[in-house]
Amino acid sequence: MAGGILALAAFWLDITYKLPVSLVGLVFGVGLLADYIRITWMVKGRYLHYYPVGSILMIVVSILPLLGASKWWYMFNLKSQMIGIAIIIGIFSIIAGVLGHFYLVHTLLSRKETK
Repeated sequence: MAGGILALAAFWLDITYKLPVSLVGLVFGVGLLADYIRITWMVKGRYLHYYPVGSILMIVVSILPLLGASKWWYMFNLKSQMIGIAIIIGIFSIIAGVLGHFYLVHTLLSRKETK
């Protein structure tokens, strides 16, 4: 619940003020990193390596205007940074979902049917 409220607040701040960073992207990246730490703490010995990679990628893309790449979204013919961040979040979510399902299928034990 708190994560959703934080995401809504970040979205509101992003669309209300002209900030040099994307708060939605930062909240997503930090939330993804926190979720990765929670998952690896709960399930010892199993790691989903694409979570920290996606988190770092999202945080870097969110602060690109601070690093000097202002209006990076124009390279991709997008109208705003918010649209670029939403597209990156969507693409990452699809890739993470597919990889997560592959991981789940390979880690589950197969059982033979008994009659």
